[in-house]
Amino acid sequence: MTKFVSIIILTEVPLSRRDYERFGIEILSRHFFVRVLDCTAWINPSFWGENATIGYECPERLKITAWDELEGQLTRLSGQYIVIDYLGDCSTALYVRQYLKKKRVLRVLVRCGLIPEPNSLERIRRASRQGSFVMRGIRKVLRDGLSLIRPKLPQADMAVVAGEAALRDRRVQKAEHIWVHSFDFDVYLRCRGKGKETDVPYAVFLDSDLAFHADFELGGENPMVTAERYYPAINHFFDRFELLTGLKVVIAAHPRSRYDLRPDLYGHRIPVLHKTCELVKDASLVMTTQSTAISLAVMCNKPILYLNTDEHENCDYIGYMYEAASALKSNIINIDHFSDAELNLVDLMEVSDDAYRYYMNTYIKHPGTPDAPIWEIFSAYIQRKFCVPSD
Repeated sequence: MTKFVSIIILTEVPLSRRDYERFGIEILSRHFFVRVLDCTAWINPSFWGENATIGYECPERLKITAWDELEGQLTRLSGQYIVIDYLGDCSTALYVRQYLKKKRVLRVLVRCGLIPEPNSLERIRRASRQGSFVMRGIRKVLRDGLSLIRPKLPQADMAVVAGEAALRDRRVQKAEHIWVHSFDFDVYLRCRGKGKETDVPYAVFLDSDLAFHADFELGGENPMVTAERYYPAINHFFDRFELLTGLKVVIAAHPRSRYDLRPDLYGHRIPVLHKTCELVKDASLVMTTQSTAISLAVMCNKPILYLNTDEHENCDYIGYMYEAASALKSNIINIDHFSDAELNLVDLMEVSDDAYRYYMNTYIKHPGTPDAPIWEIFSAYIQRKFCVPSD
């Protein structure tokens, strides 16, 4: 078929295999002309220099190293085109958005991986209580101040949104909404019918790559924890947990982690990559520090245990863990000083049906949306909007 609409995807981190699937590139390419403009080398050159070789190669991907290259790619497009915006909040991204608005290009924001957030006053209060208000508190004030300015910035024309929480984002409140579900619900749809790989009970830990996650480097921040303290503590906790509960601990590796470079961080436990949903589906218990993938545990109705550390208590993001645990009515254990009594499996296996139902509707899936891939729902919407012949 003639592809009447072009979809341009803007990103500022190297495209990964996970991104290829989450961004729906294969699905979108069936209906539209698709180009992924990878702006990492331009917007985050130092990060690109260290990670240029790990990008997922696909024919739709094109590296952008300067504004002229991006403008050239956009101006040579003919007909209707839509930009799906995965850029951050830096000044370069703002310039790009202002350009798109000036050219009357439809810009789409995607809000499909949300988690509970502490309010601004709570985040500032927590920073002040930690005794580090000057460093953390001021940064939080500036970050929250930016969110108040956002309504004056170029607004998105359309928003792909999952759950009621998406509407709290000022950038999408006035946009045309395309209701879908979370990225992880797509993953859940693909794996829910698979058979069990083992009948041996186990607990799965959703690794967040806390000491090495690329987002900290991109944001110019220190990691939440130090490897020297975190991994000995969590391995000791896992050893004790296995002894007292009889459940083996399996590590579901973060998709962007590089355990090929650091294979011994979890001791004898080898992190398993790209099988998070399967591991959650068959687990007896799900453990996490803080991960958007916790929504998989909600979909699979699995009990959740949050793990924090003393270092966590002194980081900027600890409020997110407390908000999520509160919303789900889940337990929290500090692995730096826990007691055996806290590892009572009967207590840890409790699930609040009401809390999980609320979380599902608020953060994962808008009631009434079809059990279809996000980008099939999006494609059908765009085809109807622009009277594009469907396949």
